[in-house]
Amino acid sequence: MYDLLDMTCLPVDVVQRIDGLFPIEGDTYIRIGNIEWQPGGSGNVFVVYERLGGKCLPYCPIGDDIYGEWMKRTYEKLGIETKGLIVKEGFETQVSNCLIDKAGHHTFAATLPTADYVDRKLLDGFIKECRAFYMSGYSMHGDKDLPMIRDCMYAYREFHKQGKSLFFDPGPVVGNIDPEIMAEIMELSDIVCFNNEEAEIYTGIKDEEEAARKMAEKTKGIVIVKAGARGCFVIDKERNGKWYPGFKVPKIDTMGAGDSFFAAVMYGYLHDWDVDSYMNVANAAGAVKTMTPGTGIHCPTVEAMKELLKENGLDWKQEEDRVYLERI
Repeated sequence: MYDLLDMTCLPVDVVQRIDGLFPIEGDTYIRIGNIEWQPGGSGNVFVVYERLGGKCLPYCPIGDDIYGEWMKRTYEKLGIETKGLIVKEGFETQVSNCLIDKAGHHTFAATLPTADYVDRKLLDGFIKECRAFYMSGYSMHGDKDLPMIRDCMYAYREFHKQGKSLFFDPGPVVGNIDPEIMAEIMELSDIVCFNNEEAEIYTGIKDEEEAARKMAEKTKGIVIVKAGARGCFVIDKERNGKWYPGFKVPKIDTMGAGDSFFAAVMYGYLHDWDVDSYMNVANAAGAVKTMTPGTGIHCPTVEAMKELLKENGLDWKQEEDRVYLERI
């Protein structure tokens, strides 16, 4: 049995650290410190989720190109299930070129492919094998009749019918998701997780608390609005609101921090941690990631999360796979 099913087109991140600061003007020479390939997008979620002890099942197309071959081989090395990585003839594996400057700011340019690859019989089998569905807004970007959107919404509805958990992270494309689709996703989700910029785009409200309360009118699930280093504001299923302060750490690179954060939230939710524990662990996961450049394998380890929590007066206690935190 797997915990999470994901149907996002998975990218290979080509990560490049530059010896300079943004913005970069034309006709300017900037030295690149190093270049590496890493699992990107939902791959960051998988890495952190499985380090916490869970199992993920990605179902997506990959190309019969060097990027697709690299992705499958790398996922196998990381222990992430690859039976759902479907090689599709003529499909180009998604690639994201990521630049990180000396101040830890990043930008990226990526292909955003869509593909008609879903075998409904195979998908139904995967749904039976999984406890929850994790959906990124990147899968929902564009016309609601696109095959990817149609198939993801089929899966979302099936998980809901079967009483299984649904998690949604809209990402920066939140403004390009069809309003009808967005309304249905909000209604069905158990947890929705926005950053403050995405929350403002969706609600038109800048204040994190007010935006979260506006979103809570559209869903019965838990609402999370992230506010970077300040932490996050959470409205639980009882409609109680609470701030969870972030941890002060040196910022080197924020890429993958949101993915690391949400991986911890989803794992804690599915494994019966109390809300306070999994939100603090999630803040720790996001903070640890910002201290390390790159994505994929550079996402936080459990040991690093524990260390940061302990430095901030929180002791990680564990009973089987349930974690709770105690003040030191």
